[in-house]
Amino acid sequence: MNKEVILTFAYSTLANRVKNISYPMKDESREFIVLVQNPSEQSYVFDSPNKKLVELKSRGVAKSRNAALKYSAGKYLIFGDDDITFDENGIKELIKYFETHPECAIIMAQTTDETGALRKSYPAKAHKLTGSIPLKRPLTK
Repeated sequence: MNKEVILTFAYSTLANRVKNISYPMKDESREFIVLVQNPSEQSYVFDSPNKKLVELKSRGVAKSRNAALKYSAGKYLIFGDDDITFDENGIKELIKYFETHPECAIIMAQTTDETGALRKSYPAKAHKLTGSIPLKRPLTK
């Protein structure tokens, strides 16, 4: 019996960095997608069983993110680069927050470098993201 996919991890990478990905704990309720930006059709080996491979003939984080949204089966999606190592406790907190705040659509989390130092200056406490992006065309017809 297949369990519902709760969480999709989507990794954006280049062909020469596919082997750099360090996957989090495997679980029936998780899926993993590797989005390879490969416009020059560089040769590479993808030997990660039980992981989806999506090869893009283009480059760019927005294109990878859009592909992650398109191919994701999870209720929730975590998107990151190939050099990201996700914290299991942080993942549990994120899912708990989403489950208890159904009005929430996106969470932007803190990241640390390989030494454990924050990658940038972050707000001292969680806060609501605001603002809007003007659209050049309507979302619906």
